[in-house]
Amino acid sequence: MSEQSLRVLDVTTLFPSESQPHLGLFVERRVKALADLCNVQVVAGIGRFPIAEYHPRYHERRMTPDRGKAGNAEVSYIRFLSVPRALKRLDGDFLARSIMRFLRGRSDIAPQVILAELAYPDGFAAYLLSRRLGIPYVVTLRGHDINDLPRRTDLGTHIADVLRHAAFVIPVADALGQAAVEAGADPERVVTVPNGVDLDVFGEMSRERARALLEIPQDQKLLVSVGHLVERKGHHLVVRALAKLDDAGICGKLQLALIGGPSEEGDASKDINAAISETSMEGRVLQLGARPAGDVAIWLAAADALVLASSKEGRPNVVLEAFASGIPAIATKVWGTPELISDTCYGILVEREVDSIAEGIRSCLSREWDCALIRQRAAMFSWNRTANTLESLLRHAANTG
Repeated sequence: MSEQSLRVLDVTTLFPSESQPHLGLFVERRVKALADLCNVQVVAGIGRFPIAEYHPRYHERRMTPDRGKAGNAEVSYIRFLSVPRALKRLDGDFLARSIMRFLRGRSDIAPQVILAELAYPDGFAAYLLSRRLGIPYVVTLRGHDINDLPRRTDLGTHIADVLRHAAFVIPVADALGQAAVEAGADPERVVTVPNGVDLDVFGEMSRERARALLEIPQDQKLLVSVGHLVERKGHHLVVRALAKLDDAGICGKLQLALIGGPSEEGDASKDINAAISETSMEGRVLQLGARPAGDVAIWLAAADALVLASSKEGRPNVVLEAFASGIPAIATKVWGTPELISDTCYGILVEREVDSIAEGIRSCLSREWDCALIRQRAAMFSWNRTANTLESLLRHAANTG
């Protein structure tokens, strides 16, 4: 990389570390691709409130290291004061102050442009830093930060400022871009930059090989549901949909693999276990916990379909990972998901209720799918393509801001 490479300060509160290895993997993957084109310094904010850190939901934050690497990007984990719920409106201010303290101690970092990974608190911190440093910023929108947070009376004004003053607003889905315009963003500066998919990880293994490794019979019907064990991912609904088909004697003996673990957002394990127990599905549901991408790739390669029953999704990477594996997706039609399942040749869109999910599964398993065509859909979304588009926007912002 030449000395003339663009210098980018990436501001994020959603970044994996040794203590939280499954957090924000899509953010890390985009940073790695971007760092092949630019000089990227990541400042990963870790919200800290001493009492809260001893709560089981937040205890992993205490073990976060100070530094790390993401490909060619240097990652610095910085602590900022964050009072859950009560003073959320101050998170952006406190994050910006911590970043300024960090930059004062690093004279070797002279960013030309700031990239915020969420509208809040990342984006608001970028807005404040932009005013202090005299450089432009670009803000990413991923879902919850634009569809939910602006409705909060304590955050709406902050997010409106972020959208109005950004050099570019880059949603990961068109639906989020429309929400940004409705919230005050200039439509001329809203550019959708979708996430990519790791084609060298997903789709490399045949169904036969994957099933042999997992010791799953070749004629077994297998569904996979991937995501944190939180209510909005809807794992419990998938379990009940599976039971409904079983009671009706439809689709034979289906098996469901749940991949994911609890997160700081919550733990829906009790609801999932209750659904399994109440429907007598103990022998049909495999709870695999959180798994690295390589393991997820094997399970997707072995599956007949992905089922995603989320109430919220910006533009779900797991759908692209399923496509790369050559399998269709049965998914709720929320936010950016319909943009991926844009045709019935890629999957089936359903409502977020048990009967609709069950019918989607039945329909999916009763037809033949063109696996090669589904893989072609995933091939449209490489991380290199995402990084090239992003670098162009950041450079334009830096040159004109």
